[in-house]
Amino acid sequence: TIVENKMLKEYPKNRMYLVSEKGDVFSLYTSRFLKPCLNKYRGYYELVLVNPDTKEHKKVLVHRLVAETHLEPDGELWWVNHLDGCKTNNHISNLEWTNDALNKAHAKDLGLMAKGSEHHNSKLTEEDVHYICSMFVAGKTTGDMLKEFPFVSRGTMLNIRGRRTWNHVSKAYTWCKHSNRVNRKNVQRL
Repeated sequence: TIVENKMLKEYPKNRMYLVSEKGDVFSLYTSRFLKPCLNKYRGYYELVLVNPDTKEHKKVLVHRLVAETHLEPDGELWWVNHLDGCKTNNHISNLEWTNDALNKAHAKDLGLMAKGSEHHNSKLTEEDVHYICSMFVAGKTTGDMLKEFPFVSRGTMLNIRGRRTWNHVSKAYTWCKHSNRVNRKNVQRL
C-alpha cells in the first residue's frame, strides 16, 4: 500500500496499522499517520495501538513494529538491536534481530552502557568507591562502610566488595574477600 508516497506494509499483529520501513505508522482507524512519543527514560519512540477486536490499548515500541513488520523473524532471537546505537533511528536498515547477550555486548562495544556515577541510579561517585575499596583493603567490614554511607544499600556494598559492580574502580585494589569474618579456626587461635 502506498499512502503519500510511502511504502507501507500491514503490521502482522494488528491489521488496523500499516508500518513503513522508516518507522512511520498509519492508522486505518483514523486514516492518518500516528505521532510517536519519545520515552524520556528509555530513549525509544513509542505509540499506543488499539486492538480491533477488544478495543484494548497497548503501548508499543516503534522499532519493534518495524522489525516485526519488515524483518524476517528468527525463532531464537527476540531482541531488536539498533546497529548504529541510536535508539531513535528506526529505519529497517538500522535494525536486526538479536538476543539479550549480543544486544548488551553490542551496546557495550559502542560505549552505550552507563557505568559508575554516569548510571542514572547511582548514589555513589568514583571517588566514594575508591575510598570504600581502600577501606576494604585496610580491613574495614561491609557493616563499617554502611555506617559511613547509610544511603547505600547493603546489596550495593556487597556487590562492590564482591566486584560485581564498580569493577572499573575496584579492580585496582586487592583485599581478601573473607578477611573480616570470624570463623572457628580464628576463634580457636584466640
